[in-house]
Amino acid sequence: MTIMNAVIIVLLAIIVLLLILAVLALFIPLFFTFTFNTVTSEMLLSMRWLSPFLKAEAETEKHRLKLTVFIFGIKIFSKTPRKRRKTRTDYLSALKLKDTYVNLSYGFGDPFWSGIACGAAEFVRLLMNIGDFRQWPAFMANEAYLIIDAGGKLNIGATADSLISFGLSDRRNRHKKRRKSYGSIGTQ
Repeated sequence: MTIMNAVIIVLLAIIVLLLILAVLALFIPLFFTFTFNTVTSEMLLSMRWLSPFLKAEAETEKHRLKLTVFIFGIKIFSKTPRKRRKTRTDYLSALKLKDTYVNLSYGFGDPFWSGIACGAAEFVRLLMNIGDFRQWPAFMANEAYLIIDAGGKLNIGATADSLISFGLSDRRNRHKKRRKSYGSIGTQ
């Protein structure tokens, strides 16, 4: 067997492995958990797919976000992403979530603000598709605090399809706006 044949076999094996992972991404959901605690000043987003295979964590470290990726428990990537000028929350509607839960515990020094937060949290629950939503407001708290514990499953294939179509429609809409703004002047 020549070196060229060995290289071709390795490339074909890599392509087959990538195709298998792509098919699995359509059917096996990504599990995620999110923890935010103002008392201990911590934030952690943990994602797992094919549990021992892939794990990613986003956490705050020295008031900056740090992203870490593990494959089979071995750290392969760890970086603090650059800050972007503009953030888009429109893409949240493209996420295909199921079996979601949110545990929300909060309190403010004034019972009025705790009541407002309780109503606002209930309003957000009605807008989003959250399977299990529990909140524990403390109306007579001595100090202000917020603790969020959330999680669920994310369908990778459906989300990718939704994000691609959302991005394409967003690009078309920007192009239409540009044509309207900078179009030619017609004569009648």
